Amino acid sequence: MPNADEALQEPFLEWSTSLYDECVRARIALLSGAPGLIVETKDGSTMAISGEPMYWSNWLFITSEIAGNSVVDSFIEEVTRRGLPSTIVCKKEFTSQIQPAVEGAGYIRTADSALMTLVAKSDFPQGKGCRLRKLTDTSMNDALAELIGRGTGAPKDAVNRLIAPSIAAKNIEVFIALRDALPVATVTTTIRDTTVGIWRMVTAPEYQRQGIGQALLAQIINLYRERNLHQFYLIANSIGRRLYEKLGFVAIADLAQWVL
Repeated sequence: MPNADEALQEPFLEWSTSLYDECVRARIALLSGAPGLIVETKDGSTMAISGEPMYWSNWLFITSEIAGNSVVDSFIEEVTRRGLPSTIVCKKEFTSQIQPAVEGAGYIRTADSALMTLVAKSDFPQGKGCRLRKLTDTSMNDALAELIGRGTGAPKDAVNRLIAPSIAAKNIEVFIALRDALPVATVTTTIRDTTVGIWRMVTAPEYQRQGIGQALLAQIINLYRERNLHQFYLIANSIGRRLYEKLGFVAIADLAQWVL
C-alpha cells in the first residue's frame, strides 16, 4: 500500500486542497432536515447548530486561521444557552490558538481524527453474508434510526428527525446492510460532482468485529465506481482509521476535536 507522501503525488488527489470546504458543505447537507438549523460562516470557520441533542449535530469547524476567538466564543455561548451537546473541530495546526478558550469552557479534547481519501483504484471483492440495499423511501426509517441510535448512543427520535429528509434529498444516499432481513449496518453518502463523502457509518454493536462494515463500504465504493464516481473521502476516528486503511484510504490531514 502506498504511504501518504506517495499518495499525495497522485494526480487525482489534487482536489484535496478544497476538501475541507467539501466536508463543511456535506456536514451542513446532512443536517438540512433539522427545522431549526442555524448555519453561519465567517472568519475561516463554519458553525451549524441543529438543536438536536447529539454532539455531532451541533458543531463548529475551523478550517483556516481565525482572527481572535470571537467565533469560538459565540458558538460556545449559543450552545451553552440552549443546553446542547456540541463538538469543535479544527485543523491540527490551529490547536494552540483555540485550545485555551475551548478547554476553559469545559470542552474535553478527544483523540484526533483524520481526514482520509481513497488511493486504491481497483474494485473490491464482493462481500459475503449481507445484502446491500439503498433506501428510496421511509419504510425503514424507524429501524435505521434505532440502528444509528444503538451504535452512537443518540436518542432514536432525534436521529429519526435528522435522517428522514436524507432519504429524499438530492445528492444524499443512505445504504443499509441486511442480514436475515435485519438491518445490521448503515452508511450515508454525499455526492458532489465526482466526489463522494462517506458519513454515518454505523454497525450494530452485536455485529461489530465481523467485517460487516468493511464489506458494506467496499460494495458501496464499487457501486459508485460503476457510476464513474472515483473520488472518496471520510473523517475517521482512531478506531475506524485502521479499517479504512485496509481498504486503501490514506490520511491527508489530522483534525483536533473537542466535545461537551
